[in-house]
Amino acid sequence: MKYDVVIIGAGPAGSTAARFLSKEGYNVLLLDKEKFPRYKACAGGLCKHIEEFDYLNIEKLDLVESVCKASLTFSPSTRYEMSYESEDVLFYNVDRKEFDNYLVGIAINAGSDFRDGVKVKEISIRKEYALLKLGNGREVKSRALIGAGGANDVANKFLRKKEGIKRWRLAFSLVEDFEVGESFVSDVYGEKSKCIILLRFAGLHGYAWVFPKRSSLNIGYAGYLEEMRGRNAKELLNQFLKFLKRRNFLPSSVESKKARGAFIPCRGFLRKTYTDRLLLCGDSAGFV
Repeated sequence: MKYDVVIIGAGPAGSTAARFLSKEGYNVLLLDKEKFPRYKACAGGLCKHIEEFDYLNIEKLDLVESVCKASLTFSPSTRYEMSYESEDVLFYNVDRKEFDNYLVGIAINAGSDFRDGVKVKEISIRKEYALLKLGNGREVKSRALIGAGGANDVANKFLRKKEGIKRWRLAFSLVEDFEVGESFVSDVYGEKSKCIILLRFAGLHGYAWVFPKRSSLNIGYAGYLEEMRGRNAKELLNQFLKFLKRRNFLPSSVESKKARGAFIPCRGFLRKTYTDRLLLCGDSAGFV
């Protein structure tokens, strides 16, 4: 089957591109290797610029679990801390599983053809079209491709190999959502949904965080991938949880059960984000 555009990856970048192109009259296929709705290892904070996407009506969207207007930042030693409060929005907190599924629905309503649970195994560029070989054995042709499948996806790898881009630095993050109840979130994190940041956590070039949602806390950390080699990722998370418990930011009874990891591009975007019939966007292009 042939499309005008095939988009690999149905995260926010891919779904938004699908909606835009479909509304312009293009025949669009949106693919994702996971079955939707799916969990996404992410803090779930949407910066204030999301308000510019007026069709989302983010300020009234039920999917927004909290609105952050305050922060508490700790120095690497935790000896020093800085508190900040604002009357304006710092960012909106969402559950990525629900939010991403919502964006896919918008793309479908705009006319996009969505197929989930479909993995792209191989990309080849021909003179008159792009060809995708899928995990289910089928082949799909399109005039153009958009790679939006994340920091280390098939489109990113294809473009870097084709264009000779060897330098691509990744960070690793580990994250988990902890259900603690609305009263705990309200009492500890306040009406401004204060987020917590610990800079250079565990000596990493990164940070650890707490993003309070409606009745849960999104807790995680991130640092350069090469700094993680030889270190126990789960133990580092437990180390941060112990710190939070000592400061009464987390109930003492809460334990890590199912932390999940993800790769994040860092050190800027790729020096070239396009090649013949292929354009990268989102994490795949390094836009973080």
